[in-house]
Amino acid sequence: MRIPAFRSAIVFSAGMAIGIACTAFGISGCGGKSSGKVVDQTADGDSDEDATPAEPEDEAPKQRKSVKGNNKKKAKGDQLAHIGEIPKDVWPEVWLKDPSAVAREVGAAATPAADAGSADDAGTKPAPTEVAANTVKAAAPDAKAGSSSDWAALISGEALADESKAIKNKLTAQMADVGRYNSTYKEMRVEATIMAVLAAIAADVPESPSWKANAKFIRDAASKIAAESTANGQKFYDKAKKEYDKLDGLLGGSKPPDVEDTPEKINFSEVANRFYLMKRMERTTVWMKTEVNSEAAFKKEGAKLTQEGSLLALLGKVITTPDYGDHDLEEYQGYAGTVSQAGRSVVAAVKDGDFKAYTAALDSCQKACNKCHEQFKNN
Repeated sequence: MRIPAFRSAIVFSAGMAIGIACTAFGISGCGGKSSGKVVDQTADGDSDEDATPAEPEDEAPKQRKSVKGNNKKKAKGDQLAHIGEIPKDVWPEVWLKDPSAVAREVGAAATPAADAGSADDAGTKPAPTEVAANTVKAAAPDAKAGSSSDWAALISGEALADESKAIKNKLTAQMADVGRYNSTYKEMRVEATIMAVLAAIAADVPESPSWKANAKFIRDAASKIAAESTANGQKFYDKAKKEYDKLDGLLGGSKPPDVEDTPEKINFSEVANRFYLMKRMERTTVWMKTEVNSEAAFKKEGAKLTQEGSLLALLGKVITTPDYGDHDLEEYQGYAGTVSQAGRSVVAAVKDGDFKAYTAALDSCQKACNKCHEQFKNN
């Protein structure tokens, strides 16, 4: 009986040592980067509860720096911990602040048989779902902002002009003074990012705005506004205002002397943070669901539905281009493609006056979003 007791003592001692070591590592931040939020700090030190999640290097706009590593398929562990480079535990708020509300509406659609988030017992990668199969053609691996001839099929020159004008008006109001900037800088980041995307494709969309000749400079100026609007306070306002003044001049047809030359075509990921693109897509789907949920509202909001549907179609494709995280994964491409197709279907439904087709398109979009979250987050 002495030998077993001796072994027990060894096991106990080893366990204690491992426990102490793990505790020490836990205190010092074991596990690498945190999967929580990056909290914006206000000028007076208050935390920002709605701050954006951590923006790894390949998720933030890169401003001329090409990312080499993202074209390779990530290891399974990385895929499970992140959606692209967005930590998995903050992913839901990218789309919906109340995802359960959508789940209740979708109801029986999220059945175990169609659950794209499940894997087999061997831990192999799940097969594409039925939702993922209903897609538009994904962007080519070497696609760059404005290099595809398909952009005009997703958004018209009129819709692009209307959206850019609306964004310009919002930015003008938000940058009127530091006080307004402080209360709206989070919204500004989204608006400026969308402006960067619109400018990136303007040259390839017929009948685009008159500022098309300055498009590449507008793209960069808008992207810098989003990048500089990281917190409230005078110093942040001053940086963002400087870039806004450039943007204002460029949209008016002039070219400020301090505007640097820039490439005609670059990856969207260099100028448009995907988080802000998805926040804009979230705004569209929430508005459709809450404000256009009857045939009367559908008829009344036809013009805005066309505008929002076009933007949804565009952004659904943009987020599949290099070098956004997971852009080369079939499942990710499928879900984003379904969202893009839903936007196009909304536009077609408005044209045909078909409320049922509109609700079907919105339902398809929401299912794709939910399935994407199940597969990339819950696993």
